Amino acid sequence: MKNNLLAKINFQEILNYHGQPIVQNSYSKPLNCHGYCISCEESGLLQQTGGRLELMSHGCDSSDFETLLGLLPKEGFQVKQPILFLLENPGEDYGNGMPIEFRGFRKKPPVYHYYWTPNIENWPERISQFNGNFYGPYFAYLMRKHQLINVYITNLIKCKWIRGHDNKVSNDNLLRQHCVELYLKKEIDIFSPQIVFCFGKKAERGFKVIAHGRCIIVYLFHPSYIANRYQTTKYSQKDLVNKNDNSIREAIEQIV
Repeated sequence: MKNNLLAKINFQEILNYHGQPIVQNSYSKPLNCHGYCISCEESGLLQQTGGRLELMSHGCDSSDFETLLGLLPKEGFQVKQPILFLLENPGEDYGNGMPIEFRGFRKKPPVYHYYWTPNIENWPERISQFNGNFYGPYFAYLMRKHQLINVYITNLIKCKWIRGHDNKVSNDNLLRQHCVELYLKKEIDIFSPQIVFCFGKKAERGFKVIAHGRCIIVYLFHPSYIANRYQTTKYSQKDLVNKNDNSIREAIEQIV
């Protein structure tokens, strides 16, 4: 991650690795996680909401992708303006590892893989090269397709809320608001994106609360929707990818 302030938030505050780890798609020996954010637990918000917080994520940027895939192939005009890819939360366990205890709590930080990075060897040009993964490889495809050389990727909220049986409220809005205030607002201030591509409606709604007209906000189909739920629509995976591409192209035309 090329921005030192963003690296500090991600690798010392959200997840404490004592600094940014070496960028690898996967680690044969788990990273040494010295701790993680437990602000929701210590402030009492989790007790009000019920359930538990389990999976955790950190951010990633285009320089991390280039560390693994080599320099982004230059194919025409390159977009240097800061672009944010925003998703909702760590939705699934993609090999985070076993739960780690910290100050009486147990969560699953990503100690076996560098979050978001692609499990492929080259910058992809088409769906068939995604290796069955619509996260890292898909984001690499978008960077190449649209020549985005200054991308930061993160989640609206950094932990995954697991609903409990004794919930006192019906959703995780309290946790969402707290996490956004604690981290995402700082990330936005540091990175100052000109466009925020929100993958999914929840990410879009959550970001609009703090946007205040400071950047262009664009809704895109979520990678998991393209990968797994396209069957519920009349569109193919390729159609949905093309729709996202068109939305991205139209947004970029407004800033270049």
